[in-house]
Amino acid sequence: MLEGLFGNIIIEKILFFLSVYGEGYPLGIARVFGVPVNRIQQQLKRLENSGIVASRLTGNVRLYTFN
Repeated sequence: MLEGLFGNIIIEKILFFLSVYGEGYPLGIARVFGVPVNRIQQQLKRLENSGIVASRLTGNVRLYTFN
């Protein structure tokens, strides 16, 4: 739906997940959408480098939220 705006479907899914749940971690997001976790991690890194999302380390888990 918004793939043309964001560049790919994975980013659309990540942003949708964060808008619904407020925060998330790569494996949890990957499981919800049934996609490989490395694709989620790549796009989260891209979004974080762009300043759209921010992350924090909680124990062994990196949680992502909107910046």
